[in-house]
Order: sequence, then C-alpha cells, then structure tokens
Amino acid sequence: MTEKDVYLCQKTICENQAGPLAGKTFVVKDFTQVKGLPLTFGLKEPLIKEAKEHSAIVQKLLLAGAIFKGTTNLDVAALGYSGKNPYYGSITHPLYPQKTIPGSSFGAAAAVLKDEADFALGSDLAGSIRLPAAACKLWGLKLSPNSAPRQGSILYDYPLDCFGLITRELSLLKVLVELFNETHIKSEISTIYTPSEKDLSVLSKSSKDDFTKQCSLLKDLGFTLKELPKDYFSIYFSKRNEIYPQAILNTLKEQNISDPAIEELKASLQILTKQKPKTDSYTEHSEQLKSILSDSIIISPTLPGTSDPEHPSLNFFSVLANAEGCPSLTVPLPTGGMQLISASEREGTLINIASRIMD
Repeated sequence: MTEKDVYLCQKTICENQAGPLAGKTFVVKDFTQVKGLPLTFGLKEPLIKEAKEHSAIVQKLLLAGAIFKGTTNLDVAALGYSGKNPYYGSITHPLYPQKTIPGSSFGAAAAVLKDEADFALGSDLAGSIRLPAAACKLWGLKLSPNSAPRQGSILYDYPLDCFGLITRELSLLKVLVELFNETHIKSEISTIYTPSEKDLSVLSKSSKDDFTKQCSLLKDLGFTLKELPKDYFSIYFSKRNEIYPQAILNTLKEQNISDPAIEELKASLQILTKQKPKTDSYTEHSEQLKSILSDSIIISPTLPGTSDPEHPSLNFFSVLANAEGCPSLTVPLPTGGMQLISASEREGTLINIASRIMD
C-alpha cells in the first residue's frame, strides 16, 4: 500500500501548540472542509476545489492543539463498504495483504493502523467507523448526533449519519470525547443486554466464542447480563431499506451530488422509497429500546464474523445504533470487535466500561 492510496491530500496544519490534543496528529476522511484543500467526498469531480475555511469540527480539533496531516481515501459519496474508490484507488489491508478494509472510512483506519496519525476523524452512516476499526483491531467510536458541530461537513440526514473517531489508544479516545461533548453523561450501570440467540446465529463459530468470552469477563466484573427481549438487530437490519433510501437521496439532492459511480445506486434507492413497508415499522420498537437504554447498555459483536466487504450482512449489528441516534463504541478483539451501545450523549459511560474491560 502506498501513501497515495491512503491520502487524497497531504498537508501539515498546526494552529495551536497548547491544548488537550497538543502534539497529537490526525487525518480526516474527505467529507469535511479543510482550508486550502479540495473536498472530493470520493467523487470524480471535487465538490469544492479549494475550501475557504475549515469546517467547525476541524477548527475545534486544531484549536485543541491537534496537528492535521491530510485527507484520506473513501468510497464514492461515502456510500459503500468496498475499501475501493474507482478514481483514487484501493487500499490493501496493512495486516492482511489479501484483503481490503470494509467501510467508507477505510483510508482513515489505514492511516491510524500504519501509525501515520494518532487518530482519525470520519463519519458513520451504517458502521463506516466501527466496521473498519474492528477489521483493523482499533478503537472506533460513533458519536451521538449532537456531540459535534456539523457545519462544513457532508453528513447524511440527521440522526443517521454522525461523526466518528478511530484511535489506537482508549486514553486518547477519552480525551476526544471530553473535547467534543463536555456534558457527556457518565452514568453508572449494572445491567448489560446481549443480542438474542437468533441474532447471534449470524456469527462464525470463532466470533461467537470470542463474544461469549467477553460476556463472561463482564460477568466477572460484576455486571448482570440479560438477553434482549426481541431480535432487535434482525429487526433493524431487515428495515434498512425503509430507514436509509430517502435520507440518502435527500442529502445527495441538497448537496447537488452527481457521479457516474452512484447513478445506479440512486435509481435503486428511488425505487425503494416508493415501496410500502410489508410489516410494522421499526419505529414501533424505539420506545422499548429507549427504556432499556435508560439505565443499561447493549453489547454485540461489531462484525458478523467476517470483514469481507461483499458479505450481505456486514452491517448486521451496525444499523440499530444509527437508526436510534445512539453512540456506539467498538472495542478491538481478535475476531472483529465488540460493540457497546448506550443512550444518546452517554459516550462517557461507554468509555468507562471499556476502561474496566481493559484493566
């Protein structure tokens, strides 16, 4: 893998040598404005040829002392899991040369894994932060929808698409959470819900064994584990064609995004928006989930036992958190990561539990 595969543009920007992120380097998935650089969004023709100012979130990181190193490769319009871009190339997984990295933040994850940056800023529409983080054995956090300013960034409809962070170290992720959401809630919880047996049946044997071990560890730490009363991950995954099409089309229209590589996808999405749900809407399950998350968290695997971008259920465990606007943290594991999901703006709770797991 060459540097040009990871980076779309390289430039060092340092605007403050003090602050909580002083000396920490970062890269940015190319979905947000960086002054003086083009904003491609993975498209053949850049949406902005030269940004006149930093986006609000990039400015926040720079003011906190972080050092910008460059923008990274992504799927066209941040839609897809291929680890490839027809205009800017593909990225070979640094650990597994025969594989690519799944999720549209693949370039950001590769840069962190290669130690070219301390952390990466990306976006997560349906696992685009969590999936590449898990595949690279990194920490990946999908933030709450309101945890960071969205001005100057291209994100799909609220609350589905959110900012996300990828790091090698949990300690740095904690500092970033405190920067982005000063009011994040650190609630103490004692109960953790796990997926139903049906939902876990999508896993490979090694992944299920790995997840079972983590559940045992949580019990040893004093948590009470309960099985979710419904097959929530199956429900939300089955409803993805109800959840996403209109949200994606709305943003593509608002941003005047057009590219040959996504015209077929747009046509398919338009067809899906005309179809009526065959069963009850996923929103009918929201209230029960909110009740569960009011004083508990949910855990699940991040990947379904594979990181193959072509796997039809790759984002099986991802959709729920996006649909409900929940923060979700991927804890790196040998077979693909464990996901922690909490109520909105409780990133601090996820960090605290992850810290207990790692101690």
